[in-house]
Amino acid sequence: YVSNEGNDSGQGSFDDPLENIDHAEDMATNGDSILVFEGNYGEYSPNKSLFIGSVHYNNIDSTIIENTQLNRFSIGSNIDNVELFGFSIIGSSGGIYISNDNDNILIKYCHVKNNLYGNGNGITIDGESTVTIENCIVLNNPKSGISVIDAGTDLEIHNTIIKENGSELYSGGTGVYMRTGSLTIYNSNISNNFSGANGSAVWFVGL
Repeated sequence: YVSNEGNDSGQGSFDDPLENIDHAEDMATNGDSILVFEGNYGEYSPNKSLFIGSVHYNNIDSTIIENTQLNRFSIGSNIDNVELFGFSIIGSSGGIYISNDNDNILIKYCHVKNNLYGNGNGITIDGESTVTIENCIVLNNPKSGISVIDAGTDLEIHNTIIKENGSELYSGGTGVYMRTGSLTIYNSNISNNFSGANGSAVWFVGL
């Protein structure tokens, strides 16, 4: 367990939480869960196969998500089986970034919005990865809501709202931008995404 009011000399239990997610990962092994109380936890980049989620993952709601914040979430290459559950990534330098060659990455019940800096995307996937985005809101990012910038990714989007991404400053702003790969979208709302030129709901390059 992790809390802004915790201490990294603690046991990491519900009643004696740690303060930093990085320290919790140091104590964890592949397949473990890191459960986080509401608060702001800065930037985090996992190096193990972990579930990183709100302590309220069994009873999540929008207020809990909005109050459980990361400034940026990034996954390096060759890190599989990572789930991020119940966080907001707001106003950051890059939102969520997933490098290449990662399998079974799940982003669930997350709000990714107003990420005004860095590449301007809400969620960026380098390529050659298997990624599922489920029950998320991707909103008001100045370039693309979700951008897959290299080929070979298998991307599924379920029950997700992707809207009002893009600005007149960018050419090619879209709800979902993807190079050749596999894209499957289920029961999602992709609307009001725009740009200075070549804006679209879904822009699939290479067809």
